[in-house]
Amino acid sequence: QMAFPPFTPGIRLIAIVTGVFYLGEILWVHWIAAAVLPDVAAAGPASVSLAVRQMQLALHPPDVVRGHVWQLGTYMLVHDPIGPFHAIMNVLFCWLFGAEFEMRWGTRRFLRFYVLTGVMAGVLVMAWSVLVPSDWGKLTLGSSGAVYALISAYAVIFPNRVLWPIPIRVKTFVWIIVGMTLLYFIVRSEASFAAHMGGLASGWLLTTGNWRPRRILDRVRLWQLKRRKTRFHVVRDDDHSEQNGSGGGKNGRILH
Repeated sequence: QMAFPPFTPGIRLIAIVTGVFYLGEILWVHWIAAAVLPDVAAAGPASVSLAVRQMQLALHPPDVVRGHVWQLGTYMLVHDPIGPFHAIMNVLFCWLFGAEFEMRWGTRRFLRFYVLTGVMAGVLVMAWSVLVPSDWGKLTLGSSGAVYALISAYAVIFPNRVLWPIPIRVKTFVWIIVGMTLLYFIVRSEASFAAHMGGLASGWLLTTGNWRPRRILDRVRLWQLKRRKTRFHVVRDDDHSEQNGSGGGKNGRILH
């Protein structure tokens, strides 16, 4: 059963960095941007998103294409400037599902996993924006991709562990998250479908090792070997039928 883990150094660093950047974001969006940028002051209801974009930290596909590639990672540093719930929940889930990984892997490896899965989720956001042009101009912000990767990895390693205080297994919890993410997409919620699904996929890939080229090649070779064995048995059956004079040659050509 999963209880509250210790507040490890890596989790503490993530919480501090998230808090500092969130405070700076609030000051910029609600106090500074409108005073120093005329476009933001004149934007009206759109002033919040415009001010966030002016920070050049949130992931904005057109800006990434223009060379602002750092946004593939820095989007994890900024959160919803309208309310702190987004940032608080991400840090909370990062602590609940990430602390045990840090104790097992060490702080450096844990932080590398956290950043890498966040970047992978950002890359999927870019790919999704190309496939769905209506999402091309949207801003993506928050560390949900990396947090979802931690939850996905936790389900791979501890699938039958029961969450506390909710009596539910981790693998079931992940499927609930997948369902909620699909529901967000269906109702056109502001939550980033691509970032969430990218986080779940990247956490699973890195934890199971299915992303490695050697593993992929091994799977391809195994498939080819099975295919050759299947063709060998079909041909042998065909030859056997011809020898018995049962008209198997015609049937064998159909099988082949």
